[in-house]
Amino acid sequence: MSYARLAEIIGERQGVSAAAMHAAKADSERGGTLFPEALIKVGAITEWELMRIVALEFGLPIVSVASHDLDRELVRSFPPELVSQSLVVPLDRFQKLMTVAMPILAPADVLEQFAGRSRCEICPVVSGLEENRHLVETTLKIRREEGADAGWEKLFDEANAAVMRESKKRR
Repeated sequence: MSYARLAEIIGERQGVSAAAMHAAKADSERGGTLFPEALIKVGAITEWELMRIVALEFGLPIVSVASHDLDRELVRSFPPELVSQSLVVPLDRFQKLMTVAMPILAPADVLEQFAGRSRCEICPVVSGLEENRHLVETTLKIRREEGADAGWEKLFDEANAAVMRESKKRR
């Protein structure tokens, strides 16, 4: 599984232009945005259509993580930055098999990190990008440190800290 292969499939099946693919790739590389998210953001394809294509092409089921009873101990066994940056959510583990919910699609190297850390064979399923993000950020309280949203948040936090320091100096 790779983003390059996903781009090929979308170009073939959906007729998405090379310009839209390039814009999505550039957005993904520059902003820390996942490639599937960038495709949606530039208007090349809808989230649902992208999920459907990945599920059909790779023979994977689509799973709603919101309706899944999450094993928090399993999720916490992985570094928070790995989960927050990839938005891959470990769902279940049975002996040497672990099911993970990908935010539409995750590159093979990301899945290999989960496999290596868990010493399990990975069984990926397709899930919604926004659903995974919501689960990771609100339910699990793991925030992304990179990307546009975190950048603005950090900027405001730093500005607030500077104002507070200045305020204390004046007293």
